[in-house]
Amino acid sequence: SHWIFYLLYFALSTVYALSITSIALFAIKRTESNAPPSKTEVPLSSEEPQSIRLVAWFLLVFTMIHATWLITLLSKYLPALSHLKGVMKLGTTGVAAQSLLSGYLQPSVFGVLLLASLALFLQKRVYLAILLAVISATFHTSLMLHVGILIGAYILALVMEKEFGTAVKIGLLTLVLLSPIAFYILKNFIFSDSPEVHSTAHIINVTIRQPHHTLIAMWFSIKSCLKLAIVVLGIVLSRRCRPLFFVLLVCTLTVVLLTLLQWITGSLSLAILFPWRSSAWLVPLSTGLVLFHFVVWFENT
Repeated sequence: SHWIFYLLYFALSTVYALSITSIALFAIKRTESNAPPSKTEVPLSSEEPQSIRLVAWFLLVFTMIHATWLITLLSKYLPALSHLKGVMKLGTTGVAAQSLLSGYLQPSVFGVLLLASLALFLQKRVYLAILLAVISATFHTSLMLHVGILIGAYILALVMEKEFGTAVKIGLLTLVLLSPIAFYILKNFIFSDSPEVHSTAHIINVTIRQPHHTLIAMWFSIKSCLKLAIVVLGIVLSRRCRPLFFVLLVCTLTVVLLTLLQWITGSLSLAILFPWRSSAWLVPLSTGLVLFHFVVWFENT
């Protein structure tokens, strides 16, 4: 029955919201614990009801910035509100028309598991974090590169914390779990046709079928710069939460460097990998960090 699709989409949307809430709450608590005594304390350490109230306010605001359907409905009576949709999408979608949540269920929605993976990693549940990341690539093989980037950031973060044994173990585990997906991609998309057919398919895919996803000249704009600014702000706000700061910084720098590499080389193969796709989770997560800090600031004033 078709209702199962609505149920599954609701479940994935819930994972998306709770994962970002968990990560933002973790970052705020780390910020509080690392703050100098002279700084005003955020109210997360005082009473549990205050923490619950902060989370409730955050979820309310975070839900509202995703409710473009509500703006569409209200704009029938107040046309000026229609301009808000573009502003809301700045903080909830990545560049190149890439996003985790869209208007319907599709394989890319399982990218929300990358956020769940990061939330679990911060809670030191590293093996479950690796499993969820790999599951996201199982449902949507285009996430393969970005799962590798995220887990690579985990490994570097563990090395920075001198947890070398755990870093080696999750590196080997990742290779084992991703190998069937890599074999599937190689068999069905790389070695399935002659080089000529393969090259022609790349040209069609990049220039005709989905240039809005693959051609930097098509999607890069001032909005892309604003989204990057949001991510940078999220990184700055997480600077006192060392593991989160390091993961966000590594993933962002990797995406930027790969994007520049694709732009310089013009490689169609790299364009098909969508090296900028990690922005689909980096932007909403950074927005969540900004909003949670705003809620805490508002509670303190």
